[in-house]
Amino acid sequence: MSPAPLDNLVWHALATTHSHFRLGSNLACRYPVEISPFAAVSENSPAAFEKLASLLTPDDPDDRVHIIEEAPGAEPRFKSVLPPSLQIGPALGTHQMFGPASPLPSSPNHPPIHELNSANAKEMIDLIAMAFPGFYRSETYKMGAYFGIRNDNGELVAMAGERLCIPDCHEISGVCTHPAHTGKGYAHALMLHLMRRHSNRGLKSFLHVGTRNAHALGVYQGMGFQITSSPTLWPIHRIR
Repeated sequence: MSPAPLDNLVWHALATTHSHFRLGSNLACRYPVEISPFAAVSENSPAAFEKLASLLTPDDPDDRVHIIEEAPGAEPRFKSVLPPSLQIGPALGTHQMFGPASPLPSSPNHPPIHELNSANAKEMIDLIAMAFPGFYRSETYKMGAYFGIRNDNGELVAMAGERLCIPDCHEISGVCTHPAHTGKGYAHALMLHLMRRHSNRGLKSFLHVGTRNAHALGVYQGMGFQITSSPTLWPIHRIR
């Protein structure tokens, strides 16, 4: 049986594994802007979203957070309680997927996999900005373990790591490959490395993929991931 969808994932991550990143109160919280563009509320109430507004910088295009709703919808369920200072952007539909209990065996033919850290921060940003821009920030690597593959010249050409983490479940994210090195199985190898790492630690692997990304969805299903829910990500920013 597949695991149940995770309820209010960001809230629980910031209350547990990522509590050291938590900014906010018992009504609304968020990650620091340099870590991740995710936020959460404890309830859909005017007071909770007023608190969220106080955590955002007015008219700052870089200070945009995403609220995850556990079900798809044309409009967010919290729209009626938003204060005038908050504005909603276009929705991003996703599938939440959980990996198999026993990961597939790895291929022995891929190059060595290296653990990445703060010393690699710039090259991680440069790679993901070229291959898969969006949710990765300058210090996202602090959310969990990150690994990469280098070419013969020592350049980072593929990476993958962890993002939203709660006890027993860690998200695989930041999976990307330099456009000149796609088709070599690097992303597949890095994901399997993370899945085995999770399995060895008694953790479940999960991820999010855009509903329109049919190619990635097929790849993940081929690795044994199953869709458990289809949450919507709603971007929010403060306009005044």
